[in-house]
Amino acid sequence: MENSKSAIGLRIKELRESIGLTQTELAQKSKLARTVIPMIENGQRYPSEKTLSKIVEALGVSMDDIYTGEVREQAIKNLQECASNFTKNATTDEIIKVYRKMIKNDN
Repeated sequence: MENSKSAIGLRIKELRESIGLTQTELAQKSKLARTVIPMIENGQRYPSEKTLSKIVEALGVSMDDIYTGEVREQAIKNLQECASNFTKNATTDEIIKVYRKMIKNDN
């Protein structure tokens, strides 16, 4: 992911500030290292599902509160960029392997 502000990071910051928590307090409450929250909020790190679940629980919100339309749009854009980069640089064999995994998971 690029080093710009991420929509998900900005949304987490917005929710955190709305309940009056500092970054350090959210990190403690979610049992994460104190450096994790600032990195997510500043777009330097994208949260894993496990990390995001801890943050959601600590904030007392649902995933739907995090996944706004803007977050979805940015995720789609990032996915399209990743797919484009992958197809430009991957071998045919690598592309076919990924495609097989995708259709296998779809069934």
